[in-house]
Amino acid sequence: MCPARGEASPVPPSVPVVLAVIFCDASSQFLVFPFIPFLVRAQLSLPADHPHVPVYCGFLAAAYLFGQFICSPFYGGLSDRLGRRPVILGCVLASSCLLLAFGFSSSYVLSLCLRLLQGASAGALTVGKLYLADVTDPTNEGRVFSLIGIAIGGGCIVGPALGGLLADPSLLAVPRSTPLIGQLIRSYPYLPPCLAGAGITAVVLLVALATLPESSAPKSFKLFPAERGAALSKRGSGILIGGTPQLST
Repeated sequence: MCPARGEASPVPPSVPVVLAVIFCDASSQFLVFPFIPFLVRAQLSLPADHPHVPVYCGFLAAAYLFGQFICSPFYGGLSDRLGRRPVILGCVLASSCLLLAFGFSSSYVLSLCLRLLQGASAGALTVGKLYLADVTDPTNEGRVFSLIGIAIGGGCIVGPALGGLLADPSLLAVPRSTPLIGQLIRSYPYLPPCLAGAGITAVVLLVALATLPESSAPKSFKLFPAERGAALSKRGSGILIGGTPQLST
């Protein structure tokens, strides 16, 4: 039923879940930034004043965004074909597993590959926006889409704060007193922040798995159907990313 003129539709209950997914996406991206210089020096056995440390740090930081840059255009069409829900859940699962694997990495090359793969699997932001476009209408989309910035900003705040806090060895005195955990942290000193980030993402995944309904029926494969693009243009949803022009066959 359409709302009366001047009355906004209620915000769908699935919106907070999608916003939590977007929050985790941003948090996972920035969680590693506080300890990247220390990780690079440890993995490559470089002194603190080595001139190439900033270069290696830059490559590691950019690997995530490069993977996202390459793969994001495909998630819109993939979610049109398979549905929004499975793509969102798959991206969240991959992000959680890859972040945890990053915490166990002891090789710079492996760390670089894991960050690249994590960025390539970061389709939750793209498909999350498409999901929100599906479940909103012109009366409430402005209110809902304004919350995306809050979710991203919150993730950009919590991620680095959590990474810096748990990567500080002085704050891990209690866990280190346990022999097994202490040995694990000594072997993988940056596992705690990655484990915490992966754990938060896993909780959001379970909530989404239990409560997130499908918003768009799967369609025959088209990278970006023309009728979908026309609908988004009419609604002024040009901020959505993740689609590419339809390829003629």
